[in-house]
Amino acid sequence: MASVLEYMQLATRVYAASGNNVVGIPTGWEELDWQPDRSDGFSVGAYKKGNEIVIAYTGTNDDAKLRFPP
Repeated sequence: MASVLEYMQLATRVYAASGNNVVGIPTGWEELDWQPDRSDGFSVGAYKKGNEIVIAYTGTNDDAKLRFPP
């Protein structure tokens, strides 16, 4: 089972929208797929270690959705 630190690293990986916040994949894990931010801000990655698979994803972060009404 993945450790809390490994879960944190995998979750942080999918938020890597720029070089400023890139965290490497934990040792022993393989990145099966990674879809960086789409136009709506959604991002997802699939990771495998042995027979365990972790799906990590972000929510949307579209600037328009973050604005509050005036």
